[in-house]
Amino acid sequence: MKISINENAPVVEKQQTFIPVAPEIIWQVISNINDWPKWQSDVTKAKIMGPLQEGTVFKWKAGGVNFTSKLHTVLKNKSIGWIGKTFGAKAIHNWFLEPKDGGTIVYVEESLQGLLPSLMKSKFSQILQEGMAKNLSELVAVCSSK
Repeated sequence: MKISINENAPVVEKQQTFIPVAPEIIWQVISNINDWPKWQSDVTKAKIMGPLQEGTVFKWKAGGVNFTSKLHTVLKNKSIGWIGKTFGAKAIHNWFLEPKDGGTIVYVEESLQGLLPSLMKSKFSQILQEGMAKNLSELVAVCSSK
């Protein structure tokens, strides 16, 4: 990963799950940013502003909040990560795919820093933890149906 999460940020969350499909299937889902609203119920808009490669910017809306993000790592079928910001907060978000026992272990991690996460650490931690669990559950559902 070109940029690791900030382990010292006020809000840090890491989760993982096993999906009984090949990494290529999961990659197709998580790397198709324009289709995020089709499988992530909290994402209402997503638009990548160029090719899927490091340095490309994308804009998206989740939970009523607009984000501008930039891809920092794109390793096909292995990992994808981005940095993003919105008013009062900066995030680093990374996905990792590891083939294992006829499926894939999916690791996801994120750090949040800035004024709002610092002031409302408990609330932001809860939102991130619940949102990440929901995203993984939705990812399992969409990938298992392919």
